[in-house]
Amino acid sequence: MSCRRVLLLIAVLVFPVREGNAADEAAPMFETDVRPMLASKCGKCHS
Repeated sequence: MSCRRVLLLIAVLVFPVREGNAADEAAPMFETDVRPMLASKCGKCHS
């Protein structure tokens, strides 16, 4: 095995991917979170 493959294998085993952080936060809703921001920032030029 090459040195890169060994290092990659060690990195994957030592630092596993954690999915908990992304799932804990609520996803933004378009109507309540995104649309008001677009209206206030972009509405003057793009309406």
